[in-house]
Amino acid sequence: MGYQEDFINEIAPHIVAWCDYLGYGVPSAIIAQACLESAYGKSDKAANYHNYFGLKYKPGRCNCNDGYFTATSAEQLPDGTYITISTQWFSFPDMHTGVEGYMQFVNIPRYAKIKDATDPETYLSILKEGGYATSINYVSNCMNVINKYNLTSYDKGGTMVPDSPLVASNHVMPSPNYTEKRKYKIDTIIIHCMAGTYDAKRCGELFADPKRQASSHYGISSNGEIWQYVPEKYRAWTTGGDKKCNGWTGSEYDHRSVTIEVSNTSLAPWYFVSAEAMTSIIDLCTDICRRNGIPYLIWSNDKKLVGYANLQNVVVHRWFASKSCPGNFIMQCLPNIVWAVNANLGLPGGHL
Repeated sequence: MGYQEDFINEIAPHIVAWCDYLGYGVPSAIIAQACLESAYGKSDKAANYHNYFGLKYKPGRCNCNDGYFTATSAEQLPDGTYITISTQWFSFPDMHTGVEGYMQFVNIPRYAKIKDATDPETYLSILKEGGYATSINYVSNCMNVINKYNLTSYDKGGTMVPDSPLVASNHVMPSPNYTEKRKYKIDTIIIHCMAGTYDAKRCGELFADPKRQASSHYGISSNGEIWQYVPEKYRAWTTGGDKKCNGWTGSEYDHRSVTIEVSNTSLAPWYFVSAEAMTSIIDLCTDICRRNGIPYLIWSNDKKLVGYANLQNVVVHRWFASKSCPGNFIMQCLPNIVWAVNANLGLPGGHL
């Protein structure tokens, strides 16, 4: 895989999430724009300022930028010749905000019809006719990128293949809120409560918002449905907190964990969970262990063992934050959950 594919894999979830959130139907066109405008993330504007779309600075056009900078650019004239201009460009703090900036930038009357576009060529043509780009071949150049890298697959929800066979293909809702490189091998599972009675689909919709800065790998509804939001190979942003446990922050522990959000049938402090959801917790934890080479689960309810997965590889969010997650009900059920998972894994009697 080359740097072009790496860039597409990195920016596509952000673009898809913003398209889903704002109601745009052809993320492939926007991904192609990012590829061309940023030289697949290699341009100075992209690498240093997270401006992936060649967005010239216009006061008031975006409200998520962290400033602007001056740089030169080649502009094509109607006769096909080029001139070099020096102008100001938007600067953004990170990739997901850079994509947000694009969405704000094109949200003006002369581009209004792009939201109704059902194919990438129409979307790009509306932008070109509205004066977005000076390149004579802008639409065809973007379409070449779309065809070369099969970017229309992103228009069909094909952004992520579920890791677990327990997740149906239509129960995937990619979140852009993750860290691509884990620091540690997966050796721990953390079960969270959603702190609400909404289902896993709604949880995914919340995690699809880049502004939320939160996610998990999986979500389980009260009817037992399992959804996936972040690939297991990435660190989800789940176990935040305001304190350390045995020297670890929750965010750091997420680097070694697969995280699961579970829908509740009541609120704090118990956060009760349905029988169907409990069955899915056990099945999913069993599957996670099998695929990640975790021989069995260990729960000792001992904060002093945090960091020692060979002695305890199930931990809870309340140890890292001033909150009751995963709720008193799951806390009481964890010994039985671990017993059932270990029985599924072939440990005699489910015990260590």
